[in-house]
Amino acid sequence: MSANPGDIESLRRALSRLETSTGALTRAYAALTAEAARLSTELEESHRFLSGVMESLPCAVVVTGARGAVELVNAEARELGADDAALVRAAAAELSGRPGGARLLRAVGGRTLSLAVRPAPGGRTIMTAEDVTELERLRAGARRAERLAGAGGLAAAMAHEIRNPLGGMEIFISLLRRELADDADTLAMLGHVASGAQAINHVITNVLMFTGEPRPAFERFDARRLLREIFEFAHGIFEKNRVAPRLAPPEGPLFVHADPGMVRQVILNMIHNAVAAQPEGGFFEASVTQTGGRVEFRFADGGPGVGADIRERIFDPFFTTKDSGAGLGLSIVNQIARAHGGFADLVDSAGPGAVFVFSIPSRGE
Repeated sequence: MSANPGDIESLRRALSRLETSTGALTRAYAALTAEAARLSTELEESHRFLSGVMESLPCAVVVTGARGAVELVNAEARELGADDAALVRAAAAELSGRPGGARLLRAVGGRTLSLAVRPAPGGRTIMTAEDVTELERLRAGARRAERLAGAGGLAAAMAHEIRNPLGGMEIFISLLRRELADDADTLAMLGHVASGAQAINHVITNVLMFTGEPRPAFERFDARRLLREIFEFAHGIFEKNRVAPRLAPPEGPLFVHADPGMVRQVILNMIHNAVAAQPEGGFFEASVTQTGGRVEFRFADGGPGVGADIRERIFDPFFTTKDSGAGLGLSIVNQIARAHGGFADLVDSAGPGAVFVFSIPSRGE
């Protein structure tokens, strides 16, 4: 049976239309493939751009997903130790219900961070963090200075008023010693009186130094050698109070341009502070390093540490938690640090006890 010419022609036309349609589909698929590749390239470029922006931001950025896991974090967040989902959750909970723009101060890894939290699409949470350690230190110093301004004048006046009759007492004690040179028992009692007068005079000297403006006599000296000399000098103090000395000096000499007498007083004050904080015995550790244009002395002890409720008051004059003492040791340390253009501070530590830092700029001769 022969095919109908009309049917053959219809088939040919159908095949032609099929080929045309197939070609159009092929071209459309190729165009879609090219567009998909272009969009993928643009997406990758956008991702790289956004990642670059994230990494270059001066603040930390942490993004957590709907389930609370960290999905995105930049280098600053890793540097500050803020890349922690638990920190994001805690900050979000504490800031919940506060007005937009509210921030939270939180101590993280020895630094003070200012945290802000924002919701994001898909149940995500964005936390930003800024290191405000130095700013908070300056603010605390300003508050401290305000508190000291009123007390300074009064303390200086009282110190002068006490020192005048005290000087007379010392003169009369000296005269009595001459008159009673053969009376050993009376001389012994006079010795105790003289020692008490000297102790009072020492406190007054500290008060006058604090209320005045100490002017460092800068000279070049080896901080490592000074630390060793003071530890040898304080051997009896350590032994009497069952405090184990731990000296961690640098491997070689570390020359400092500062007032050696004032730095010596800082170290001795920190030793007495550590001994007083550990009446049952413990340890005192000191080290000195030079980094980033600063010389930093660190002092650690194994005492009870410093509670958050008194942290901002420990450098105030006459503030003490002990039954005895004038409460001037740390105040003078702070005064000497400021006179050198530096600072004294209490830093967070992983273990028990307290860690103090005395930091002054490196200076050329």
